[in-house]
Amino acid sequence: MNQFIIHSSLDILEEAQWTTGGMYLKHIDTYPPAAAYITAFLTPSGARFLLLHQPPNLPSSTSTGSGLGSSSLLGTAGSTTRASSSSIAANPTSPQTEEAVRQFMNEVYESYVKTAMNPFYKQGMEIKSPVFRSRVTAAGKKWL
Repeated sequence: MNQFIIHSSLDILEEAQWTTGGMYLKHIDTYPPAAAYITAFLTPSGARFLLLHQPPNLPSSTSTGSGLGSSSLLGTAGSTTRASSSSIAANPTSPQTEEAVRQFMNEVYESYVKTAMNPFYKQGMEIKSPVFRSRVTAAGKKWL
């Protein structure tokens, strides 16, 4: 379901990229049935990073513990559940959350640039590097 939610927000991202001059677009979309928030980051080369995050402790009648309270990193749902009301996931639109997500996106972008500078990487290829994946995961644990 997460892939469909992210895919549906691409149209909103297309519209938002022309109204904002920055690379970090903050919270661009909400999917109320799953209480999901989508945050976007655009690179100068046109690559798009989308983060799907959902607040914890929300009852779900359609899921069986499938990732509420987690963020989606690299297309896979994380398995971290946050129960604290002061955690970043507890209030997805707060200034602290926005800053943490911005820092996360900046770290992912930095790792992306380092990967794209690799002479064996061709623009548009899927990034299969375990180093890139581990850096994104570490940034997620650090900031989210």
